Amino acid sequence: MIDHPARTQSLQIYIGYQDFLTVEQLSVALSELDQLYTRLYNALDQESPTPLPPEARMRVQESRTGESILLILAEGVKYIFSAGGVAIAPALGIPAIMASVILGCVKPVVEIRKTWYEGSQAKWAAKKAQLETEKLKSELEKPEAQPQEAIPDLSSVPDLTKQEGSILVVRFLNLLEYSDNIRTVKINQITIIEKNGQK
Repeated sequence: MIDHPARTQSLQIYIGYQDFLTVEQLSVALSELDQLYTRLYNALDQESPTPLPPEARMRVQESRTGESILLILAEGVKYIFSAGGVAIAPALGIPAIMASVILGCVKPVVEIRKTWYEGSQAKWAAKKAQLETEKLKSELEKPEAQPQEAIPDLSSVPDLTKQEGSILVVRFLNLLEYSDNIRTVKINQITIIEKNGQK
């Protein structure tokens, strides 16, 4: 008999693009997220095997396309074998943690972008970046923008894992930010990149 836990919160990645989205862009973005997921999984479940078995890996729960792509990513499952049968271990909530980590890294990235614009672009670009920062800050501070599930305490996560995770998130954000064809990016329905009208 297999016990099924409650459905875990998913990580929704929305990418709006102009004309095309390359397979390379999508594969690199998903690779960074997969590495972040694996590092968090191994840090939170130190008994997990390396590499993670296929059923425990992050999954594409749903995908929708058009002139955009919406990926709904979900946590894999861990089977526990015992004398009583096979059960599924409680979910670690990794997609919710990933959303929290990515959104937490967005504010400094937007601030860096604003500073860069002020030093090397016309004043209108800096003003636009400032408005984006203010808009993002107000969206992040809305109560409904916060994950609905409790985020596990990450104090037990090794510092090296946190550093590696931060690097992966920044690489993920840089790929999306500096791709001219990518116009909009949302994480769990919060807009983190909006480049409408820019060429």
